[in-house]
Amino acid sequence: MLGFLNPRVLAFILCYLLSLLALAEVSEPKDMLCLTTHYPPYTIYREKQRDFVGADMQYLEQLAKKLNWNLTVLNFPWGRVKLEIEKEQFNCFFSLAIEEQRAKFLDYTTHPLHTTQYGVFFHKNNKQLQQRNLANKIVGVMRGLPLEPEALHHNGLGQAEFVYLDSNETLISIISTGRVDASVLNYQVGQHLLETSPHKADIDSFIIAEYQLPVYLAFRKGTQDIKLIDATLKKIALEMQQDK
Repeated sequence: MLGFLNPRVLAFILCYLLSLLALAEVSEPKDMLCLTTHYPPYTIYREKQRDFVGADMQYLEQLAKKLNWNLTVLNFPWGRVKLEIEKEQFNCFFSLAIEEQRAKFLDYTTHPLHTTQYGVFFHKNNKQLQQRNLANKIVGVMRGLPLEPEALHHNGLGQAEFVYLDSNETLISIISTGRVDASVLNYQVGQHLLETSPHKADIDSFIIAEYQLPVYLAFRKGTQDIKLIDATLKKIALEMQQDK
């Protein structure tokens, strides 16, 4: 019977049926158990409420609403998050840089949740650091989160001596002690932490402008429709821009 229909009408009917199938898939509630870590201002874990807020969480919440997910997000230390990537307990992780080892276990979206810019934070009295040269300086960095090799080519960072610390909060607070000449971490994270730091007035900073690192939402390999999630993320990003 369909063979006697006008080709345009037939094409419309087929597209309509496919759209109904896609909507049916989305309409089925899906449990999504995600793992991340306290990483303000992008993901801020609130102890009293036992939940997350922040810029990246806005994406996740909108995504869950549009795709009908029963979303649960747990807070683990960063070291534990990395270990869990190779296991089977969690559906998704964020916000992750693309790494070859992780890609064996995860499928990444192509639309980033945010883009990391490395910031250098130092004491204002350090005149050498005002020249933005880190060569032969003692620099604090996050343990278990190595700086990308490309970033080491800028501002003498590759010639620095690194001290590895366990939190971004410590990276900021240690500057005032003189134990490091500077700390390198996500610029926006550092600025957020400075807002409540008693040493805010004593610390200066600059961005390593030549280097950026996008980070993504990632899912257990082969378990999700990444194209659908990507398209939805892009739509959410456009809606957020229009609302500003």
